[in-house]
Amino acid sequence: MMGIFGIISVIFAIIFIALSVMIWKNKNYTVLKKSMLNLALLIVLIAIVYGSFAFILITSDHASYYSTGGQNLGDIEYDEILLSAENAGYLVEGPYFVNVRVRDATGLYSPEILEAKEQFGDEYLLNYVTHYYTQDSLMEIMFFKKDETSVMVFNYTRPDPYFSPFGVEHLPDNSWIIERFMHAYEIDSQTAENYLELLKDNIQDENEPKISINVPVYPQSIYDDLSERSTASDVSPTYGEGFATQSFYLNDELIGEMNFIVPNHEIIHRMDGVRYTVKLDKLGGMDLSITADTGERIPEEEYREIFREMLTNMGLPPEYVDEFEFNYSPSMW
Repeated sequence: MMGIFGIISVIFAIIFIALSVMIWKNKNYTVLKKSMLNLALLIVLIAIVYGSFAFILITSDHASYYSTGGQNLGDIEYDEILLSAENAGYLVEGPYFVNVRVRDATGLYSPEILEAKEQFGDEYLLNYVTHYYTQDSLMEIMFFKKDETSVMVFNYTRPDPYFSPFGVEHLPDNSWIIERFMHAYEIDSQTAENYLELLKDNIQDENEPKISINVPVYPQSIYDDLSERSTASDVSPTYGEGFATQSFYLNDELIGEMNFIVPNHEIIHRMDGVRYTVKLDKLGGMDLSITADTGERIPEEEYREIFREMLTNMGLPPEYVDEFEFNYSPSMW
């Protein structure tokens, strides 16, 4: 909504400037009249801008039922389920990575990590990696492209960690950071140290403990680094949006996480002006939601029965619906 509001504001700002120029160029008006007309024009345009924004909010508002948490169905025949949904007359939208189209998603698409490919298939996206120096001191590498990453450090042990300044003294040990850089980018120790100094310089300039590193990144090397330093790992189940986290532990201590996303689709059924949505991801995660007119309520057994029918038509056991609990919101505001 703020994006729409910004566009509207820019349009009316251009109109204001153009009309103001016309007013001030009119030689028949006194300076006082020009000023009064300019002020009146400004007031009118501001009222129109906020009126337009209010109209957009009102017309786009709706009631919703949303689950308190998705479910994971385990191994599913994903493509067959989507085909069955289409054959049943439902609208199938996607694929999405969480809630954006493939072209707008960020991360690494290449299935370079062989172990991840075995678990997630060929379409996973590596979103970011978190290295834990301690439980409260960590470094995060966010992936945008093969040669475009962002590195940021967090330290929650300092007083008021969300507002107090981050200092160089709050970084993990130098050698630990250098070693993580060497594995992530397959660079020598001197190059890794140069990036560390760049990070420190950024902090000393009173900026965030964050830098961009635009050199090729090597996900397999990151995976190997975490695997070699850990004694166990596990992968979290997905719940409809496709998020999956592989966590690495040294004994019982968390030392790192690799965060993946797999595609999902939305299966949509419209009935009496109400939109029923089943969100399903490739790893068996499923979530349910309903969108209706503002303030509209639907009897629980009615909407559960509609979801049961949808799952039946998709080739899934309808009793999965009974495992969901729903919250209701009469409005998005």
